Amino acid sequence: MAVEIYYTRTGYERCGIEPYLEHVKQYLAGEMPVPVTYAQVRNLELTVDFTFSDELLKRFVDDIASVEKAYEVAVKFGFRWYSTGKQEGIFYQRRQDTRMAEKTDKLVKQKRNEVLEYLCPEQINKLRKVKLVWQNPNRERILGVYNQKGRMLFLGFTKY
Repeated sequence: MAVEIYYTRTGYERCGIEPYLEHVKQYLAGEMPVPVTYAQVRNLELTVDFTFSDELLKRFVDDIASVEKAYEVAVKFGFRWYSTGKQEGIFYQRRQDTRMAEKTDKLVKQKRNEVLEYLCPEQINKLRKVKLVWQNPNRERILGVYNQKGRMLFLGFTKY
């Protein structure tokens, strides 16, 4: 496995999204490993790391406006466990998010190879469903999965 390069909130605040975007372009050209970002875990001295599926990474290049705010929120607010409403960040999907969970399951099947590669095959049956929430007038969320080793992979968009 290639050495991973990590992006952080501090780096984002200092340099913006440009270094990450440049890395995404190089990754898609086959010149760099997948770009990975550290996110703080709420109220803990821990971080989780996350990346996006190839399809979502292509959106960073083709339509940055559709993903930039979501990325900023993930970096700024990090992983916040469960949503209590009107909050931004990364959250576990709730039991009542049944349609979201079904969509996540579908995305995991569609992107199985990426999920296995990034989140480890032995963890495939223990993945937790997550969502990336930001103030979005289109009522979109980005769905993903999280393994018990602190890694997240965001797979695709859905509307709620």
